[in-house]
Amino acid sequence: MKMKTSEFLIIFLMVTMIFSGCDDHEKDEREMHAGFEHGGPVTGVAFSSDGFTLATASMDDTLHLLNVEDFHKNFDMEHDYVGVPEELPASPMIGLGSGFESVAFAPDRPMIAAGNYTHGFGGMVQLWDTGEGSLIAELYGPRSPVSSLDFSTDGKTFVSGAGGELDFPDVDLWEVKRLEAASSFDGYLGGVYDVDVSPDGRMIAAALGNGLARVWDADLNEVLMDIVYESHRPYAVAFSPDSNSIATAGDDMETGIGGHTGIVRIWDIATRSLVASLDTGAGHIRTLAFSPDGTLLAAAGEDHIIHLLDPDFSEEVETLKGHAGVINEIEFSPNGQILASGSDDHYLRIWYVGDLAGVNCSDGVDNDGDGWTDDLDPDCGEGNREIGYSEYECNDEEDNDGDSLVDAEDPECEDGYDSESPDGGVPDGGGEDAGPDASADDGGADDSGAHDAGTHDSGSMDAGMKDAGPDSGAFDAGTD
Repeated sequence: MKMKTSEFLIIFLMVTMIFSGCDDHEKDEREMHAGFEHGGPVTGVAFSSDGFTLATASMDDTLHLLNVEDFHKNFDMEHDYVGVPEELPASPMIGLGSGFESVAFAPDRPMIAAGNYTHGFGGMVQLWDTGEGSLIAELYGPRSPVSSLDFSTDGKTFVSGAGGELDFPDVDLWEVKRLEAASSFDGYLGGVYDVDVSPDGRMIAAALGNGLARVWDADLNEVLMDIVYESHRPYAVAFSPDSNSIATAGDDMETGIGGHTGIVRIWDIATRSLVASLDTGAGHIRTLAFSPDGTLLAAAGEDHIIHLLDPDFSEEVETLKGHAGVINEIEFSPNGQILASGSDDHYLRIWYVGDLAGVNCSDGVDNDGDGWTDDLDPDCGEGNREIGYSEYECNDEEDNDGDSLVDAEDPECEDGYDSESPDGGVPDGGGEDAGPDASADDGGADDSGAHDAGTHDSGSMDAGMKDAGPDSGAFDAGTD
């Protein structure tokens, strides 16, 4: 039977409306910025110390190394999906076990540690050379799958946690040079869901299946603090960047029978007291991560959403939506600009959060991508946080002062502002310009209005490390 043109158009429009309706939901503006698909659940993510390489672990028994250097910049917020990171030549690496459950990057060398399990031998930690993709060593000892790993900041040791709810529990500290366990931390029952080494290297924390989040002295193997979850259990622990506090979360039903979960608690280690309680309104939290400057705490788990929390003001800053499964692991890049997450939906996702993390104004990084670094950025006058674009900044594509000159074309942008008066309304401070041409003496007068011709940043994003000097307009290579 031949279909009439009018009938075809009606059916086509109906189908279009149906599929459009399926996609008509509230989207997060950062949704699905970048992704990489595995053949199984993504159980671990880890950044190299320079932030340019991202390692992922999966239950498909593979490790992948991804080049994420180009993702240290503002994503185009008008598009949901901006690309797939390039895979490095050494990738993938095959575990020959039951599947990887964790991964950690050594801070001082091109090496990763990855947790796996083999029947007959038990849990094992594999050490891989990330430059050659070769297996360095296999370390045996844990009796169950190694579910969590973390290196000390000096790279000399790393801690491993093994065991699920019904498995044998193990928390071990390994010496990298000797390739053997230096000590084991015991005195608990149940599995080990998460481990973390404090940034100062003095403490080790673990989320345990017996309802405790425990903190040990790393050298003395003594218990410093126990956080009791009564008949329930914590799944995640994370030390703050200053090592003074610890965040915990998990299967938290302390609000009563049938009460909601998703509560993140922050504890002062010295006083062993609760200092903040942040309610995400979500399901069980499986993973936690502080931003490098401590201004954000990321929490994620069973509701498929990453919750970005302000640990100081106990409020939610933003949510990151895009995963379609339980989120197993999250980690910030060393400069705090991007966040990586791995999920049961088989996807690694990369999110730009540099404008939210509030990275400080003394890190040598153009954190918000406006072409200005540290104290030269007008944002750094607002609470000492380099966090984005102010009303009259010279990267907003607006002619803020009505002189028909936009952003870098406007001579007033010498000091970072495009406003109604010379110097953007910023006083010269008694003879010196407030902007990047501060070495020139203005003699107490306002700027002449001449453009500085390359003395300030061009607006191109830094790669996440210190500038090599005044930007020439090219993308920084990431070296000092």
